Amino acid sequence: MGATGNADSRIVPEALRRGHEVIAIARNPDKLQAHPKLTARRGDVNN
Repeated sequence: MGATGNADSRIVPEALRRGHEVIAIARNPDKLQAHPKLTARRGDVNN
């Protein structure tokens, strides 16, 4: 899932809070707060 957009920036933390493992795609993954169950990858709709 994308991770830094309007809705997704709320969904990712909630999913992590509930104990889910999340694989997130973001143009700038450095914007995401580190979490042991979060795998962040750089990407956008073009790649």
